[in-house]
Amino acid sequence: MNHALTVLLVEDDPIILDATAETLSDGGCEIVSATTYAEAVRALDDVPHATVLVTDIVLDGSGSGLDLVREVDAQRPDMGIIILSGEVRPELESLPRRAMFCTKPCAPGALLSLVQDCHAWQ
Repeated sequence: MNHALTVLLVEDDPIILDATAETLSDGGCEIVSATTYAEAVRALDDVPHATVLVTDIVLDGSGSGLDLVREVDAQRPDMGIIILSGEVRPELESLPRRAMFCTKPCAPGALLSLVQDCHAWQ
């Protein structure tokens, strides 16, 4: 399948990761998933055609989703960013201009629309 939209999806909860990946894949996205900050940073190098990052804020291990957002902003300033959390609310003025925040749980159709909007900014 040839996908025009590749999403780097970062989530440490396997149930949420699988459900979100399925929703986005069903919506026509190619999904590259990571469960930690370190895996996600490696994926930035391994998947240069990814255009949208979808990340949870709270991740297992060292490095948070907000650390990842800063890394993406430095390495891939053209990448759209969607930050999800049901626990933490970031200060929006501290986020890159291409970043959007959405509280979890997020309706599947709403998340897919956000990803498509983010991709359209490219």
